[in-house]
Amino acid sequence: MTTRNSILSLLFILFTISSLTAQIKLSGTVVDAANKNPLEFANVALLKPDSTFIAGASCDSAGVFVFNNLTPGDYLLSSTYVGYDKIFTPVEHLDKSRDLGNIALHSSGVALNEVTVTGSTVIQKPD
Repeated sequence: MTTRNSILSLLFILFTISSLTAQIKLSGTVVDAANKNPLEFANVALLKPDSTFIAGASCDSAGVFVFNNLTPGDYLLSSTYVGYDKIFTPVEHLDKSRDLGNIALHSSGVALNEVTVTGSTVIQKPD
């Protein structure tokens, strides 16, 4: 093997290893804006700036979410939870792993009224 081929092979291996280790991770914690308690199992969606869906995740019991193996670029993070207003968080110039910290959701002003369920006896008749 010539010296030139050895150098090219070494460079190829180095670029391959560096691209494998350059995995970008995006994480954060979804919390209640009023009391800062984590919102368990909140839904989080990662979108492109034009709202094209990239990936979705649910928070764990501590309100933490993680997106792995992202490509560099700009993103939009959508966070939702039942009884809370949806929030969009821009993530610009993502080129290395980043923790967004706390993402605070505000309680929705819309509440359901009381629901009453009533039933009646079943009348069976032959066909």
